[in-house]
This record gives sequence, structure tokens and C-alpha cells, in this order.
Amino acid sequence: MKPGETTSNKIAYKWLSWCIAVIVVYYWLITFGLVFYSKPVSSIIPHQTFLYRTFCRQNWRLFAITKVYNRQMNFIIRDRQNPQNADTTDLVQYLLTEKRKYAPFNNYEDALDRILYLEMNGVEVLMNEEKKKLKERSPGNTSEFYLQQASRQVDSNTLYHQNIDNILAYGRYMLQREKKDTTGKEYQVSIVHKYISPAVPKEPSTMGANEQTVFISSYKPF
Repeated sequence: MKPGETTSNKIAYKWLSWCIAVIVVYYWLITFGLVFYSKPVSSIIPHQTFLYRTFCRQNWRLFAITKVYNRQMNFIIRDRQNPQNADTTDLVQYLLTEKRKYAPFNNYEDALDRILYLEMNGVEVLMNEEKKKLKERSPGNTSEFYLQQASRQVDSNTLYHQNIDNILAYGRYMLQREKKDTTGKEYQVSIVHKYISPAVPKEPSTMGANEQTVFISSYKPF
């Protein structure tokens, strides 16, 4: 290699190293800016924010509360003539699998994940409100009694149906993707907390030492 070529290569490597360093620093500046000052940063650099959230989004948060349980949203379909013939899909795990399958271009699945998360939160908030009312009206009953009564109220009250209808819509989407036939079948939705040891359910549970049903709907035809 000629001396001139060696010098050119050294200069090219030097500039390349500086460019990489600048990109890395810029990336983390945007990351920390959006974590701590999301709205101001988004308004100052909207184009860069859009590109960042499209291709390089970070979902972690500093100082997050320790997680004590994982959530399941079981979508159960069974044959109306033969109830023993049932099929259960955890919609949360199904969606996580879909997100991993299409990563990093999984903005659609990420949006569905956020919607599903909000709908589960909505149902759980309604359940807590109904349980509180029941305990005030009928104190001293079992946790299973409050679960069944509150679930029935949330499931049957048309004012609450938006959350459950959205969950059902995603369940139908999953069935369509998996090409599962719903002819002559009915469905049920349940939300379950699976506690991470050493954490345990706050109320007695008939499901096991580390699981607790938060909501369970009645069976309904498609």
C-alpha cells in the first residue's frame, strides 16, 4: 500500500469513528430527552422524534415499580354441543409472539399491545369499583362471591361494554389470523394474574397458590 493511501485510510477511519460516536451520543440524547421531557422534545424536533419512535423506540422506564405478577387474558372458545371440546389462547402471549415475529417493524403490533393493555386496565378498574360496592352492601362474603358477582355486573352492563368489545375484537382478529372456525362455538374471556414468587395473591384463590382470576365473563355465542 502506498503512503498516500495509508494516510487517506487513516483519515477515513478517523472520520467514520467520529460519525459513529456522534450518532450514538445523539441517539441517547434523544432517548433520555423523550423519557424525561417527552412533550418539549417532541415539539422541538418532531421529525427526528417520528423517526426515532418508528425505528428506534425504547420502552423501558427508569425507577420502574417492581413487577409482582404477569397478566394473562385467556380467550376461550368451546363447542356449544360439546363443551368439553375447548381451546384457550392467552391473547397477551399471542400478541407478544406477534411483536417478536415482526420486530423491528412491528409498529402495528406495538399499537395493538398498548390498546390491549389499556382495555385490560379498564376492565380491572371497573371490577375493583364493583367489588368495593358489593363489599359495602354485602360484607363478609367470600372472594369468589365478589369475583362472580362483580364479573357478572361488568359483563352485563352495557355502559361497560367498550372495553370488553375491544378485547373481543382482538380475539376475533386472532382467530382470523389462525384460521379457526367459530361455527357452532361460544367464547369466554378471563383476566388472570400469575404472581411471581415470592409474591402471592392478595386474596384466597381457587386456581392455585400463585394465580388469581381478576375477571371472568359468561360464555356467549359468536
